Amino acid sequence: MIVAGYIRSKMTAGLNLPESLLMEPDFIAKAVVEAGKGFTIVPGWKWKLIYRVLKYSPEKLVAKLP
Repeated sequence: MIVAGYIRSKMTAGLNLPESLLMEPDFIAKAVVEAGKGFTIVPGWKWKLIYRVLKYSPEKLVAKLP
């Protein structure tokens, strides 16, 4: 199972997203193949950092985020 952030695709093309947070489809495909039946939280160091910060933030604070 892979939990990824935003992937550059037709679906995200019209959204106003920071370019630095978009991941390439090839990168995600490689992570899916390498994960097999394992569990990978997030490929890519930027999203790992974001998820780590959110994980240890108070729930009330995270609930107020857009």
